[in-house]
Amino acid sequence: MKQIIYIIIIVFLLFVTGNFINSIYHLWNKKDLLSHFEKQLDREEAENKRLKAELSRINNPQFIEAEARDKLLLVKPGERNVIIPQENSNEDTNKKQLSTQKTIWIQWKELFRF
Repeated sequence: MKQIIYIIIIVFLLFVTGNFINSIYHLWNKKDLLSHFEKQLDREEAENKRLKAELSRINNPQFIEAEARDKLLLVKPGERNVIIPQENSNEDTNKKQLSTQKTIWIQWKELFRF
């Protein structure tokens, strides 16, 4: 009878110890999960600050005026818009591309290395 009571107590203590270890393991995992989400929250808050600063910069009337001048080629009264002609660099790049472009049969030959 004494041995049965000792066995029951040992089984009970093993059960309690197993549950205690399992609880510690789950708390440790949740701590890691919490630190991961805290880091993500910090990144999102930094992104939010950056976007708010960008929004305040964009809402500035001077920025709007500068963008209108650059993108729409607008000028103030009394100013003149001067357009400087660019060299025909497109023709040069097209010629270079055509000279370096290989014919299809040469590409097939290089692919299969005949």
